[in-house]
Amino acid sequence: LPSIPQHPPVQLGSLSLRPSCAAVSASACIARFLRGPAFRFSLPSLLARLARSSLIAEWPAEARFPDMTARSQKKWVIRDFKRLVTSVIFLIKRAVVRRGLRLDKDETVEQFNVRVLMAAFLVVNRPGSCFESIGHLEKQVQHAAADLVTTLRHICSSIESSRAQPLTQHDWSSWRPFLKQLNVYLARFKDWKVPDEHKLTERIKHALLALYRAESHLSPDVQEYMPMKEEFRAQKAKLRAKMLQIAGAQGLESFDEALRQQGFTAVDAEPSEETASSSSQGAGSSSRPAELPSSTNASGLSSLPGRMTNEQLAHELLLDPAFKLDEQGAGYLDNPVLSKVRESFKVAFWDSLVDDLRLTPPCYVRVLKVVGEVRDGMIDLSPSRSKELKEKIDTAYWQEQIESGALDWSSCVSLIEGMLGIAMEMQEPSRKQETQAGWKALEQELRASTPEDQPTLFCTALEYVLGRVNVMRVDAANARLRNIAHVIQNHGIEYERAHMDKKIKANPAYLQRTPEWIRAQVEKEVGRGRADLSKLVQGEGAAYEQIHTAAVLSLIMGSEPVKTDACPETLQLDISRLHKYHADFHFDVLAACMLAVASQRLMATKKDPKVTELLEHLKTSLNSFEASLVDKEERVKAATSSFEAELSAAEKEVIASCLSPSQPSAYSREMLERLLEVPAMVLEKSYGPMEERWLRLVSADGSKVESDVPQSPFVRNVYERVVRNARRVRKVISLNRKVHYDRYNQMILAESQKAKEGRKV
Repeated sequence: LPSIPQHPPVQLGSLSLRPSCAAVSASACIARFLRGPAFRFSLPSLLARLARSSLIAEWPAEARFPDMTARSQKKWVIRDFKRLVTSVIFLIKRAVVRRGLRLDKDETVEQFNVRVLMAAFLVVNRPGSCFESIGHLEKQVQHAAADLVTTLRHICSSIESSRAQPLTQHDWSSWRPFLKQLNVYLARFKDWKVPDEHKLTERIKHALLALYRAESHLSPDVQEYMPMKEEFRAQKAKLRAKMLQIAGAQGLESFDEALRQQGFTAVDAEPSEETASSSSQGAGSSSRPAELPSSTNASGLSSLPGRMTNEQLAHELLLDPAFKLDEQGAGYLDNPVLSKVRESFKVAFWDSLVDDLRLTPPCYVRVLKVVGEVRDGMIDLSPSRSKELKEKIDTAYWQEQIESGALDWSSCVSLIEGMLGIAMEMQEPSRKQETQAGWKALEQELRASTPEDQPTLFCTALEYVLGRVNVMRVDAANARLRNIAHVIQNHGIEYERAHMDKKIKANPAYLQRTPEWIRAQVEKEVGRGRADLSKLVQGEGAAYEQIHTAAVLSLIMGSEPVKTDACPETLQLDISRLHKYHADFHFDVLAACMLAVASQRLMATKKDPKVTELLEHLKTSLNSFEASLVDKEERVKAATSSFEAELSAAEKEVIASCLSPSQPSAYSREMLERLLEVPAMVLEKSYGPMEERWLRLVSADGSKVESDVPQSPFVRNVYERVVRNARRVRKVISLNRKVHYDRYNQMILAESQKAKEGRKV
């Protein structure tokens, strides 16, 4: 027989005892297969997975409410939590039945929404984030949730501490109170949820209506407000989804019908499927998801300009040492569109506050917040009286009065009267007289009010108090501006330069549009022969000023106002002015044409002193018309209406007799519109002369040529408003050149040299 080869003995130390990755993966697959669903869905396995969410255990102090809410809304957490609670309920019931006992009626658990049960953990750990205020109903929910969560945690702790012990050996009947606690919690949650959802629904309606109204003020073809429109649409989609969750499809359709009756397109942003499908009863439900912004910031929109920055204030004081903030202190109320948008949200806030007071019981949470704003505003004005003001306007005291049911109408009137009295102590004599006059009429209405009118009147009075305090704050701000105006006049230019230097240092590529803007203007002026290239290359100051002036005017004389994202960085502080000057320039041309065609039509049929007087009246009316306050498409109509409102009966007869000489007829609006109608061709050909006149007047020596009244009646008829507008533009151009002259000089020189090299080639 052949000999069997002998292998050397195996050295155990030479073998690796660590299994390979493939072996580990294979063994895990085999274990999962052998264990099956029974193991995966067992209570120990469910608790092990839920432990990763940290929802059931005690929350650490640093745990953020939004983060924990997001965890509770994960699908796998909801699924496992439902299986856990369902299993616990089943095991408790089975243990009770096996002992021969019967379940009481309050221990019979009907089908429930697991998200409501998960919300108990949020209520226990972060009640202030779940509830807008802690009233009687909220306290009931909080206590019921605490009992339920405590018992469930004990059950989970017992299961985890005895993993090796079969579940059947646990004394499940000892946890029988869990069934009753669950039913009590669900009942308390429902008692709180019904009125809370009604409150939220009404607030959402006001918020949505404000968004629709605000958006209606934005012209659809104006690109300047596109970011705001996009934010409005996103907010509407979010609020409509929330309303669908709370009020259901029928409630949303009812609101849409009310919108259509007011002339709005009801559906323009449908809620996403994922958002709409989530339940309002979920673990992340809160009584504060759809509030309107506070009264002092009645928009809450990032796209709506806010208060003026220090840089903006310094710029305004450089242009006008007597500059004052308006009573709103917003810094953009010269823009009628933004003013209307802001007003839409302000009206919605106060209307929503009235609805809060009409609830049963009334909700005073936001009322007390406004009272706090009034008090804090007074403290800002007089910090030394901080302790006194906090005692006299004590929101905690009024909260106690509300909770005890001691708040009546006379107390509400006393609150308003007390706050106004303190405000008048702090006011200047002129402001005090204004406040007293306004309060006198308001007080009479408050004293004679009926219960139905009281919520509206109280909010009107509260708005009045807040408004008077805000006026005082603006007065104080204006007083500070007067104190620093002389400093700004001396050092403001250096201040603006320093701000620009900071921007460029933070972002070396900050100046992107400005060089392109200068390059285009150099090419244009040289190409048209209005600028001498050799003088530009030699660095002649007058030639540089001419380029800069023409460049700024190009932003004003374009067919459309310059957009924010296209405006040169060096003129960003003047973007609103550029829009105003754009409107002024184009209306100068339109007004000149209206006067020319009206004169031609009237004089052609009738030469009468009354016609001359009528034309003088028209000239005066057009010279005083503020074009920037009206949308471009509405200017002709608005100017016509303004003039018509000033017409006397005799002047109307003159118009009628001139426009219908052969067939005398009564005056009509159509006659006036026909008189002032400007043919498109006439308007187009009129821009050239007006551009030349503006260019002369806004130049550095423009003030010297103001007295040179143009010979042409076309420009002469509106020369008063042309000079007035040119002075404003000249001041802005001059300041802009002083602040950025060094950068402009470098850009103009570089572009001039490029243009010269290009000609050589």
